[in-house]
Amino acid sequence: MNSGNKSRKLQNIFECDGREIRNQFIYAGLILAIFESFKKFILDNVEFFFCDEVSMNGRRLAFKRGEDFKKLIRDKGAGKQGQHGNKDFRAAMAFFYENGAINDFECAEWLIPLLPARSTYRRWWVPWS
Repeated sequence: MNSGNKSRKLQNIFECDGREIRNQFIYAGLILAIFESFKKFILDNVEFFFCDEVSMNGRRLAFKRGEDFKKLIRDKGAGKQGQHGNKDFRAAMAFFYENGAINDFECAEWLIPLLPARSTYRRWWVPWS
């Protein structure tokens, strides 16, 4: 896409009736919903693996967190500035990483800061660079 097309597309967004912006919000909302579902799926699986007991809460399973998972969260849950702030999710991803379920490239989002410091790690996490 050349710079003329970028300018034209941006101009169309500002001059239109809002349809393009609405579509972008719908797309962003869809991606956010998918990520939140993925995050819940990951946490539920790790909680189930480490749980002390399982009970029914209405129509859903409720897991009582075991001490092993709490220790995992304390040990692996802390992140660096610019990373995802959910300690439970970070600990669950560390669990999958340490057990070989995901590789360096797949977990780069939570291993490496999302801000400019990311480029200093590029040779480490992208095998072809």
